[in-house]
Amino acid sequence: TPINLNYTHAQKITGLFWYNDNLITSSADGYIRNFAVSNSKIINQVKLPSKPNCIDLNLTKNIIAIGCDNGDIYTINLETFKETKIFSLNQSKITSISINNDGDKLAYGSSKGIITMLTLGHKIIQNRELAAHTSTVIALKFYPNSDFIASAGHDGKIKIWNLKFDAQDEPPVIFSEHSGWVWDIDINKNGTQLVSGGKDRKVRTYELIQENFVKTIENNTNRNLTEAEWKRFVAKNGVIYEKT
Repeated sequence: TPINLNYTHAQKITGLFWYNDNLITSSADGYIRNFAVSNSKIINQVKLPSKPNCIDLNLTKNIIAIGCDNGDIYTINLETFKETKIFSLNQSKITSISINNDGDKLAYGSSKGIITMLTLGHKIIQNRELAAHTSTVIALKFYPNSDFIASAGHDGKIKIWNLKFDAQDEPPVIFSEHSGWVWDIDINKNGTQLVSGGKDRKVRTYELIQENFVKTIENNTNRNLTEAEWKRFVAKNGVIYEKT
């Protein structure tokens, strides 16, 4: 049953998070607001100089990360609700943003298809840049252990990137099952499965652990795949051939 509460902005909502009795919203009107769920009253709000396109919430460090239309990235402290501009791209708008579970790494995607990694701390360090997609990076999600990050783009692809230092030259695992733009992705809490939703009106799930991937094949086939079939249907997802 819908609950009619008055969480209002002057323009469209660009992001939201619900935690405890609070609802964090961002809007094209420039406001980041913290509403009380119980009565829909505004507890805190911040007006940014540019439209916030995407937000992420980290409750370990109590911060909100915001990516804006003018290329600026802000963080907001949940306790004080004070904003800090931590980075400015000044080249293209920020279209996706993600903070890892520990709150010490941030990734953002741009309308040019680039993903940039930042290490957060007393000094912001730009430590990696990926030419990830041929068009807008619309969604980003860190794995729970922060060793990998998943990205989705308007090029219809989902990519899994290995962030370990000794794997920086390793190509991403690519999923191309959607027939159009990929709008959003999420990863379960133990990092074994990914879900995506696309413009093609499909919701798809993916196994991220090879053992689980093979078990899925075993449960849905009554014979071993040939090595040629494996290369055609499975190897594109980065899984080494083994009998099923």
